Amino acid sequence: MSVGQRARLTCSPDFAYGAAGHPGIIPPNSTLTFDVELLKLE
Repeated sequence: MSVGQRARLTCSPDFAYGAAGHPGIIPPNSTLTFDVELLKLE
């Protein structure tokens, strides 16, 4: 990625919280989607 570039990352339940989820926050077997932006490189 380059500085200022944005990306959408998708994480299947197998690589996230799985069947357990995170009670009260993330339901079981949820697919997580993250929108990220690279602000700075050091």
